[in-house]
Amino acid sequence: LVSGTVALTTLTTCDAFGHAGFFALYGAFGMAGTIWYVRCIPETKGKSLEEITALFERSGGPTNGPQGDAESRRGLKADRPSLTPS
Repeated sequence: LVSGTVALTTLTTCDAFGHAGFFALYGAFGMAGTIWYVRCIPETKGKSLEEITALFERSGGPTNGPQGDAESRRGLKADRPSLTPS
């Protein structure tokens, strides 16, 4: 998705900002993404799968938001056995 966006906008951006402006703009996006990654994604090195799962559940991570995931809200998980021990 990102590489496609870059490919589609490269020529237009170079025409508008010049080559130096193009590299500065995309470099700024790269730096912003790196800063977001360092500040928002937790370190998981040396942690067990259970610790990582608990970390994301506490923080409302990518799989379980404040209201839980969509399947459990609709009651679909009740029909399937759970993969995590109770």
